Amino acid sequence: MSPFPDLLGLGWLAGIVGIAHRARSQLRLALRHPALDASSADFRRFGLTKPAIYIDPAKLSEAGRALLSRAQWGERCLFVWIVDVPRSS
Repeated sequence: MSPFPDLLGLGWLAGIVGIAHRARSQLRLALRHPALDASSADFRRFGLTKPAIYIDPAKLSEAGRALLSRAQWGERCLFVWIVDVPRSS
């Protein structure tokens, strides 16, 4: 029995953890730059931070918008990694 399939699965899971961590870190950094008229309720739903795609960029400063776009990119990469990588293996 070859350990190759187990290593592929472990690599896939490590990729999920790494991409998710990077996307959430970028989102946390973006939320540190709110606009003057933003409230904390604009960034939370049910007590949890909203996913980056649901956050209104108008509620962030210019630096926050740049970081938000990177977080959105990370969430899209995570979705592609979860859906497409097992299918292509």
